Amino acid sequence: MIDGIIQGIVAFNSVEWLGISTGILYVVFLAYRKKVAWLCAFVCACSYSYISFQANLYLETFLQLVYIVLAVLGWLHWTRSETASENPKSWPLLYHVGIFIGGSVASFLLAYLMEITSSQESALLNAFTTVFSLLASYMAIRSILETWLYWILIDLALFALYFSQELYLSGTLYLIYTILAIFAYSKWNSKKTKQL
Repeated sequence: MIDGIIQGIVAFNSVEWLGISTGILYVVFLAYRKKVAWLCAFVCACSYSYISFQANLYLETFLQLVYIVLAVLGWLHWTRSETASENPKSWPLLYHVGIFIGGSVASFLLAYLMEITSSQESALLNAFTTVFSLLASYMAIRSILETWLYWILIDLALFALYFSQELYLSGTLYLIYTILAIFAYSKWNSKKTKQL
């Protein structure tokens, strides 16, 4: 496992390093509620859209293009609405029940589509992480505290998925994202608590 991580680090090219570093910076800046987070998200998504396209991973390329749009929307929303200076908001449990039901239905449909049109590994888990990543990204734009709870679960699922495929470096990256999401939740929750 350690050898796999070291080999992965050595094999990374500059575009991958750019994607990883800006991805980590995105989460850190977002935890501190800095608007520059959305610029990092934009660069990260551009990097991974290029990497995915070069690897003929067209669904992942499409997802990264959506992330580019979400990064622009995040930047605009945080610029126009002063979201970065506001305390995080929390949604009622009923909203999250609706998100879970709608996201689950969309995930099952996407997994079915992936299974009949491709040889996708772990189609259902991949579909769930894709759909809920998009939902969590929207919640981050809206400065919703629970976005970090979604990211913790998503990142743990991706950590397990990548390790099960012996992609130890990518798995390690998602473990780092999980730790950062826990930190970010704590940071945002302390701001929300002060507001009460």
